[in-house]
Amino acid sequence: MSRLRRDFVEALDRLSPSKSQLMVALSGGADSVALTMLLTMESDFPLVLAHFNHGLRGDESDQDSCFVGNLAKKLELNYPGRIRYFSGTPTTPLALEKGNLEANSRIARYSWLVQIAKQIGCDSILTGHHAQDQAETVLFHILRGTGPLGLKGIAAKKKLAKGLNLIRPLLEFSPELLRRYLDELGQPFRVDSSNQIGLFTRNRLRREILPQLSEIMGRPVSPNLAGIAWHAKNLHKKELAKLRRWISIHVQFLGPTKVSFPVGELKKLGNYSAMGMIGQIAKILHWPRRGLSRNHYKAFWNQILNRVRTISLPGGLTSTLDVSEQILTLCYSPTGSTQN
Repeated sequence: MSRLRRDFVEALDRLSPSKSQLMVALSGGADSVALTMLLTMESDFPLVLAHFNHGLRGDESDQDSCFVGNLAKKLELNYPGRIRYFSGTPTTPLALEKGNLEANSRIARYSWLVQIAKQIGCDSILTGHHAQDQAETVLFHILRGTGPLGLKGIAAKKKLAKGLNLIRPLLEFSPELLRRYLDELGQPFRVDSSNQIGLFTRNRLRREILPQLSEIMGRPVSPNLAGIAWHAKNLHKKELAKLRRWISIHVQFLGPTKVSFPVGELKKLGNYSAMGMIGQIAKILHWPRRGLSRNHYKAFWNQILNRVRTISLPGGLTSTLDVSEQILTLCYSPTGSTQN
């Protein structure tokens, strides 16, 4: 397990959490417990252990909370001054809320984590997502018809709120390796029975589809799917650098709701990169990006090739082509109509 410990420290260093206290989302499951033990034993960060009881599994949920509370007390005794513990519950029962239960649970959990982090001045929240989670996410995105961005899977680090990052240092580690690490420590963990029920899409991918794919291929497919995410992430970095250079040279920002650029240079950029360019401009100017599908991007490229003067895009975007000047202008209107 010395290799695991060394690789974990290297992964944590790459993600560059601040030197202040780190918050760990501690469910009591093997992954979050392994993350907690690795952080406790392989780093000197002050740790905030945060447990959110969704209240969806009755006594089992309460037993999880009891287990986590006892683990936090043990660590507080063994590492005095380094460990703090917080627990929370939903403001209203999740089972009574409308909509997708899994999504509602995730929103409630992260909202509480962000609230506590801001309250205590913590700028990093760490979760125990691992390589199997990455593989499931990539497969899920593929089945939904993702583009290359979806192949990146779960981000190792992303902004949750102003001054607050979500960090996932275990994405390169398999759940089997993490469980062997806990076995070596003699450290117990909780098993969430809802993960064994095929109600949620991810559970079915984990318990049914991935094992079947592995059987068909004659070897585990999860490492290959996680590998796709690694390659896609690195290719995206290169593409993003190219787009930012292009935007800095060719795009005129005419205010918070309007930009223009030369059609000839856009053709040189190519149709795929043109899609990414729209997304980057929307990100820079805080325009909405949801709802833009492949069909919309095809319509945008068709406008360029066939000299269509105006098209409407989702989110209040309008693309206007000046045929004589060969200049294309994107305008954003918050109250504009959308095209679906």
